[in-house]
Amino acid sequence: MAHDAGPHLDQFQLQAGQRPVGHGLGQLDAAQKCCQVVGQRVQLQPNLVVAMQLAARVADWIKRWHPDGVFVDEGGVGGGVVDRLHQLGFTIVSGVNFGAKSDYNRTGEKAANKRTEMWLTARDWLTRGALGKDERLAAELSAPMYRYDANNALILERKEDMKKRGVPSPDVADAFALTFAYPVQGQDDETEEEYNATGRSKVTGY
Repeated sequence: MAHDAGPHLDQFQLQAGQRPVGHGLGQLDAAQKCCQVVGQRVQLQPNLVVAMQLAARVADWIKRWHPDGVFVDEGGVGGGVVDRLHQLGFTIVSGVNFGAKSDYNRTGEKAANKRTEMWLTARDWLTRGALGKDERLAAELSAPMYRYDANNALILERKEDMKKRGVPSPDVADAFALTFAYPVQGQDDETEEEYNATGRSKVTGY
């Protein structure tokens, strides 16, 4: 039976080492992990003008940092940002629906939606990955509570429910989790990606 309140996800988090990974861009919260996967958490008013302006800023950011993949939260204005970036020829950009069904489970744990799936994958990566010191990110990673739904799938606390508890929206943590939406292979790789005996990439671990 599902319950409304549960342990915080801090019991899922492991201590991360030091590695510069984050870059801020105005109202874009961006997080970069070692294999150059970049996530943006879009939080602006959903209208065409804003979408065009934001897409232009993301395009400049892509040209500057040359990521291998860009995942954008396509909720609200994000969908327009994705469409515009595709029009501009940025094929590395993919929209991600946080509320959609989990479609790429890599941890063996049942997730109720895509957002929860990405957070679980990020937690798993932290067992062997490393992040630069970021107090806000650290705090946000342990901020959401969780519960199990009627199908016994784990689901993260909604931002609306966090707000009722007086807890800020975990936007930076969502951006970091977004980098784990799907595997990304480096554009400059000259050889096929190698996989270990478990079928996981030797580069990304997935």
